[in-house]
Amino acid sequence: MRVLQVNKFLYPKGGAEIVCLGLAEQLGAAGHEVRLFGMQDPRNPTGPDDDCFPPAVDYHARRSAARKATEALRTIYGLRARRGMARLLDRWRPDLIHAHNIYHQLTPAILAPARARKVPVLLTLHDYKLACPVYTFLRDGGVCEECLGRLPLPLLRHRCKGGSLAESAVLFSEALLHRALRSYERGVTLFTAPSRFLRGKLVATGLDPGRIVHLANALPLDAATLARAYAPPPAREAPELLWVGRLSYEKGLATLLTAVSRARRPLRLALVGDGPEEGPLRRLAGELALGDRVRFLGRRPRDEIPALLAAADATVLPSEWYENAPLSVLESLALGRPVLASRLGGTPELVAEGETGWLFDAGDADALAACLDDWAGAPQERRRRGERAHAEARRRFHPDRILAETLTLYARLGARP
Repeated sequence: MRVLQVNKFLYPKGGAEIVCLGLAEQLGAAGHEVRLFGMQDPRNPTGPDDDCFPPAVDYHARRSAARKATEALRTIYGLRARRGMARLLDRWRPDLIHAHNIYHQLTPAILAPARARKVPVLLTLHDYKLACPVYTFLRDGGVCEECLGRLPLPLLRHRCKGGSLAESAVLFSEALLHRALRSYERGVTLFTAPSRFLRGKLVATGLDPGRIVHLANALPLDAATLARAYAPPPAREAPELLWVGRLSYEKGLATLLTAVSRARRPLRLALVGDGPEEGPLRRLAGELALGDRVRFLGRRPRDEIPALLAAADATVLPSEWYENAPLSVLESLALGRPVLASRLGGTPELVAEGETGWLFDAGDADALAACLDDWAGAPQERRRRGERAHAEARRRFHPDRILAETLTLYARLGARP
């Protein structure tokens, strides 16, 4: 089978990229012919179609007003990406296209050449972009669904993109154009969502339920790691909790620090990552007199994360926004570390209360403190849930299982085995 994997970034920048590149590697190992399409970037793996890729764009770099205007148009409809896709499809006819994150740097413009050549497209939705123009369902520090299932005029009224009317107008124009063109309706044969929660939100936008399938993410671990037996965490006087991610307000870290200060049992917390809230969180930790109970470890290379997880007793995800299907949760479960998570978004689909972790209400510091006390005071239960997480993660999310489900969907699209 010939499969074209498409993503705007083709190096392991984040979860979508890890999923896309991991699947491409699996397909290749299974004997399928795989090629990639994305933006030009020196961090990409080299391939035979690099000349078809549109040039990279960095929306965070300093640019002139004229350059920003040009890039705004490209954000709405990527003509160069469309031409590059057409050239690649004429050169190498795949049986299907499996697209991932295509917004802004590639745009749905790349779907038109596939439709014209009758190449089926499967689009995996890693975020809420089709339901919320700014991806996140967040506004003014809280969850917002004003644009769900309607024309996204609230996007302009609230200036949801960075408080900027101009940038919000670009996203509004993008949404309006692709609704008018029916880009996704006509250009995508089948959608997949890594969480049932995300699928539900997309159905609420008006997407045909028959065209969107739940397909879980695979465990982002190599075969050697997956073959290892459960190993308990190191013995210690106070259990250690690990958080990994971006230090931003929607992650619920202020609530977490407050909860740690209110917990009655001894425990320690390590925060791995950096971000805009690092300074305020460090100050809050000082105001709460947390001392050595909380450590800020900064950003760490991805290949160090499994060792940090293995050294912890559990991980925590106190997010106050709609997490979708975090790879960090899957990684923790697969390494036998239970997860303490807020009962919000897609995370409760991954963490089973009483079996593989603990759940609590998002944004409630007292509820989280009580959860921390339950967790810290039950070493045998921690181990039981860790062993259960180790087994359940392999049963539900093993890469071989997810690959088999993916190939079933490819066959549904008419791809040859």
